[in-house]
Amino acid sequence: MPHLPRHSLPAATVLLFFLFAMVSCTGQPSSSLPPRISKGMIDLRQWNFSTQGPVSLKGQWEFYWKQHIPVQNQSPDTVNTKKAEDHHHGLIEAPGLWNRFRMDGRKIDGIGHGSYRVRILIDPSQDCLGLKFLDMATAFRAYVNGEPAYQAGVPGSTKADTIPSYSPGVALIGSKLDVIDLVIHVSNFHHWKGGMWENIRIGKAEQLFAKRERALVISSLLFGAICIIGLYHIGLFCLRKKDRSPLYFGLFCLVMALRIITQDERYIMSIFPGLDFGILIRLVYLSLYACVPLFVLYVRGMFPQEIPEKLPKAVTGVSLLFALLVIILPSRWFSLTLGPYQVFILCLLIFGIFPVYFAVNRNRQGALIFLAGFCIFLVAVINDILYSRLVIWTGYYVPLALFIFLFLQAYIISQRFSMAFSTIRNQQEVLEMESRNRQLMSAHLKESEERYRQMVELLPIPVGEYDFELNVLYANKAGLDWFGYTREEMEAGVNISKHISDKSKSKIAARIKRLQQGEELGPVEVEMYRRDGSSFYGQATPSLIYKDDRPVAIRTCFVDLSELKKAQNALLHSAEQEKYALVGQVAGKMAHDFNNILGAIMGNADLALLECEDPEMKDTLNIILEQSMRGTTMTRNLVAFAKDQEIKEEFFNINTKIELVLELLRKDLKQINVMLDLQDQIPTLLADPGMVEHALVNIIQNSVHAVSMTPDPGIRIRTRSASGLILIGISDNGCGIPEEHHKDIYDPAFTLKGSQDIRGVYQDDIKGTGYGMSNVKKCVDKHGGGISFSSSTDNGTTFTLSFPIVEQQLTIQEKESISKHPVTAEKRILVVEDEAAIASVQTRILSASPFKHTVFSVSDAQEAMDAFQRESYDLVSLDYMLDGNLTGYDVYRFIREQDAVVPIIFVSGNIRFLKSMDTLKLEDTRVDHLPKPYRNFDYVNMVNRWLAQPQPR
Repeated sequence: MPHLPRHSLPAATVLLFFLFAMVSCTGQPSSSLPPRISKGMIDLRQWNFSTQGPVSLKGQWEFYWKQHIPVQNQSPDTVNTKKAEDHHHGLIEAPGLWNRFRMDGRKIDGIGHGSYRVRILIDPSQDCLGLKFLDMATAFRAYVNGEPAYQAGVPGSTKADTIPSYSPGVALIGSKLDVIDLVIHVSNFHHWKGGMWENIRIGKAEQLFAKRERALVISSLLFGAICIIGLYHIGLFCLRKKDRSPLYFGLFCLVMALRIITQDERYIMSIFPGLDFGILIRLVYLSLYACVPLFVLYVRGMFPQEIPEKLPKAVTGVSLLFALLVIILPSRWFSLTLGPYQVFILCLLIFGIFPVYFAVNRNRQGALIFLAGFCIFLVAVINDILYSRLVIWTGYYVPLALFIFLFLQAYIISQRFSMAFSTIRNQQEVLEMESRNRQLMSAHLKESEERYRQMVELLPIPVGEYDFELNVLYANKAGLDWFGYTREEMEAGVNISKHISDKSKSKIAARIKRLQQGEELGPVEVEMYRRDGSSFYGQATPSLIYKDDRPVAIRTCFVDLSELKKAQNALLHSAEQEKYALVGQVAGKMAHDFNNILGAIMGNADLALLECEDPEMKDTLNIILEQSMRGTTMTRNLVAFAKDQEIKEEFFNINTKIELVLELLRKDLKQINVMLDLQDQIPTLLADPGMVEHALVNIIQNSVHAVSMTPDPGIRIRTRSASGLILIGISDNGCGIPEEHHKDIYDPAFTLKGSQDIRGVYQDDIKGTGYGMSNVKKCVDKHGGGISFSSSTDNGTTFTLSFPIVEQQLTIQEKESISKHPVTAEKRILVVEDEAAIASVQTRILSASPFKHTVFSVSDAQEAMDAFQRESYDLVSLDYMLDGNLTGYDVYRFIREQDAVVPIIFVSGNIRFLKSMDTLKLEDTRVDHLPKPYRNFDYVNMVNRWLAQPQPR
């Protein structure tokens, strides 16, 4: 246990004084105790009000429930006579609540009306007497010997007839009376507690007036002093907003000052005599429910390491709930909340002793003084709670305890300021010496920096310095020449990110983040653009610039890789051309001789068939003829694969081309159910019609062969336009391609037909050369398109060809339509799309005006997950079908583990996935779906709508 330091002696002294004062005020010596009311009568004939002071009318009053007994002028000699109609229902202890009164064995309700009556015997020589009232629940009128003496509000028998009011005061009583018949009519329809809950005192009028005036003066002094202290602390917060504890303490003082003038003598009624009862009682309750969380916040600010972080939030939440009930409920109901909240306060105060004790034990500055004041305040709060519950009869001491507590806080603050001034004086000399040293070091650093700048300016390689948003801070002459800027243009402001390709931006952003985390990174290859728009490749070697041991910028050295890239591409292209040329030369020479041989075999076989009569010989000749024709097809495909055919592009309608191919293959499709799903008004395709036709024939023929053994053969051909692409899907319900052969499907000479049909899923007369799909892929690649397939032995095969649409952008009308609505611009968007053409269109539209988003595009699932882990994004545009083993749903689940609220838009036309979207949207309200194909206008509208929504906390 810590020793009691010398500076805490004033606090201990104040605590002892306060406890002594409270004990001394709890009662009077037994020898001077005044008489009590017994069976509705009190004898004060032996009591000298002048010397012994006022008397509280405590004891057994006559009580009349559900009636305001009639009163009339009575003479002293008739006042002791009871009327027949005035039979009371019992004797009730007052002050107290009539809720505790039992009638017919049951407690009565707090809502209702009744009458209290007492007969007071006094010495007729006692003149100039008076009655001092505080308040009752919640309206009353007092009669003395049948004459109205005092009232607060208007008591009635119904709620409509009753006007509640809290209005303490003093009433004068006539002189030369030996018997006083005091009748009080009380009505309560606005509080859960009813009855005479405060003392009524009888005594010399001047004493009672003096007592009331003294209480009002004390209330006003406390109110003013506490308000001044509260405003002073708020002023301290305005000067130093980093520390919020003075703000909370200042607000706590202001709320407590308000509570002081709404209690006891209710000084606020002297300031605002006509204050509505509903407003007054709400101020009483709201001031209590507001001061508790403010006090907890203040203590948390004083001792943050001892008070749990979540405690102020919990207390504030509970208090706001109680305050809300006070605001929205009638007083009859919200008055029920006081009891539970007082228990809540008591638990908080008892719990609060332990953190403050720990603060004392850990020698926190001012903790011991704070503990002394806290104990004083705790004792006063417990006293006030017990007094308000009519358990003890001491009085309200929270205002006095609060005032003492505030002075102790002022002592703590002055102590802190004193220590702060001592620290300032001690450090001033140190700072002056350090300042001189820094000036000397600054001169040396400036000289060194100048030499460094001169050396960097003369370097032949580009060197630049950038902040973490890639704004150029400095570039040497080689760097300025490299990008095409002058020194003045660079100093006016240039952001290097506009000179980096979209593909390289995410790579650069990830490396910057890793640099900031302390990793040492080597050079990275990036694609960049000069000011004139020309692109080039460069090798960037970044490093961090530190200031005061923290990274503040990036320094990068560049090496131009343009010539190296050109040489590498030229070498690869040359090797590829040499390979095709070699195959073409060999195929060309072999084809001429091989076709001659095949021609001779086929011709002789045809002639022999004309003259042959033997059936077995005819079968043999047919086999020879069939295999010769197969050899001819293989020779033709081999030449086509090896030949670098020149593309002859023209615009044509793909739907018309498909219908032409189906007409050519009409004989082969005779027994097959062909389903067409061709998009109307599909954009025209710019391509070589012959090569496209040859590709379609190859794929459809493969489908015909695949369904040759299927009981209900079917082929579905579908065209769509979406995201700048024309998509052609050809599906069948045939035998499918085993998964182990998916990787080989485009290899030359690979086939699963004929002798390779180990599954027995093709008819015996179906043969394959293995060059068909190789030529299809070559055709698609030459047009800058793409080909993909999905296949299983259970569901057949689907091939999808995609060709880029030459011009695909928002129309002028679409741009005008978008501009009419609020546009959310300049956000960070992650686009996950494995189709390069679609990704290009999405990136181009989102990054263009009026959106100007920063778009990061990736093509596969793993790359998408890595990008999201490195950076944060405002929205994710996600394709479902992606290259590799992972799908867009795998990416979605990974993102949701990292971020539960970022909007995710699935952009997919996958039929199976579409069926699951409704369920997914019910589970996740921050996910949406746009099916392919879609209009660009619909895509940007959906993106803009999600970005405009506020992000939930």
